Amino acid sequence: MSTQKKHNKIKNTGILFELLTRQIAVDVMNDKKDSPAIKIIKEFFNNKSQLGKENELYKILVEKKYKNLNQAEILIEAVIKNRRKLSNRRLRNEKYNLIKEIKENYGVNAFFNSRIPNYKVLASVYTLFENESVKEVVDSVEETDSKITILEAITDRHQIKQIF
Repeated sequence: MSTQKKHNKIKNTGILFELLTRQIAVDVMNDKKDSPAIKIIKEFFNNKSQLGKENELYKILVEKKYKNLNQAEILIEAVIKNRRKLSNRRLRNEKYNLIKEIKENYGVNAFFNSRIPNYKVLASVYTLFENESVKEVVDSVEETDSKITILEAITDRHQIKQIF
């Protein structure tokens, strides 16, 4: 029996980082001195933290572009391999503390209510990473759909649709 993971926006590293960077812009536009979002990003998304390292992997899958499907598949496998090297326990603890910090500084409903243009890709990366971090059997269709979404983002969408 496979387990289907429901995407959880509040635990998605890529979405959390995106929302925090947007919050900085909102704080600046509202002449808010010393934006808490800047402090939060510096504390939780540095190059020593598991969140910072995982966010870099998200960025690679969201921003990198290839013309060739094989190159895109190699990239995904390399990113997954690097994701396996992260400590899931430390990552969970850092996310818990990050979310706690966000809740202390911002209204959670307003903070998470923003529309994110690349939401589908970020959700797919989250699903892929979560599936890698669990020991049980996962939903193969869900995992395949996530990889296809990521491949479409990395390559020319028409190339993917012709294959599948």
